Amino acid sequence: MVGQQEIRVLIVDDDEIDRQGVTRYVERMGLPYALRTAGSKADPALYGARRFSSQVKSAG
Repeated sequence: MVGQQEIRVLIVDDDEIDRQGVTRYVERMGLPYALRTAGSKADPALYGARRFSSQVKSAG
C-alpha cells in the first residue's frame, strides 16, 4: 500500500464463525484493510490496541 494510508478495521462479534467469515471475505476480495477481530470488547486482543479507522460490532 505505497502512498496509501492504512485502513485499520476492528470487528467485534461473539460468534467465531462470523469473525472468520468476515476475515475470509476481506482476504478473498483483496481489500486493503488491516483487520483485527475480537470476541467481545473485553477480549485480550484489544488490550493496547491502536486506533481504528472503523469499528464493526455485533448487534446482538
